[in-house]
Amino acid sequence: MPRIIVVGDYDQTWVAAFEKEATALAAIFGEHLRRIHHIGSTSIPGLCAKPIIDILVVLMEMTSRLFDANGGQIYFVELLASLEARIDREGTPIRASLKPHQEDVAAARARPVQFAQQYKMNTDGKLPLAYPHLIIDTEAMSPSEAAAKIQATFGLV
Repeated sequence: MPRIIVVGDYDQTWVAAFEKEATALAAIFGEHLRRIHHIGSTSIPGLCAKPIIDILVVLMEMTSRLFDANGGQIYFVELLASLEARIDREGTPIRASLKPHQEDVAAARARPVQFAQQYKMNTDGKLPLAYPHLIIDTEAMSPSEAAAKIQATFGLV
C-alpha cells in the first residue's frame, strides 16, 4: 500500500522539533560538526508543508576527507536569478507540473518576494569555503549552456 503524506498548515511546533533533533545531532557529531540547518518547507514560517522536518548537517572537513580519500572532488554551482526572474517563473506550466500543490499562482509569485526579504538568496561570490565555486546566471544562458559551462569550468567529461 502506498504511503500517503498530507500537506498541512504551518505548525509552530516544527521549530522546537528541529531544535530537539539539532541538539541530539550536535552531541553525535561533536567537534566534526560545522553547522546544522533547518531546511525545506517546515523551516519557512507560514508555509504549508508535509509534517517532516528536513535537516542539513554540515560536516565539511569529514566530507572533504572522504572525497579526497576516494579520488573525488567537491564543486559548488550557484544558480543566480534576479527576484523578477524568480517571480516570473512561478506559475509557468513547467513549474505547475513540478509543484502541483502550488495551484495558487498569486501566492506562489508572492513567496519569492517574502523570501528575498527574509533570506539572502545569492552569495554574491562570497562563499566561505575553499572549494571551486561557479556562479551561473540562469537568465543569461539556457540549461544546456549552463551544463556545458559547468563541464568546461570543472573539467568534467
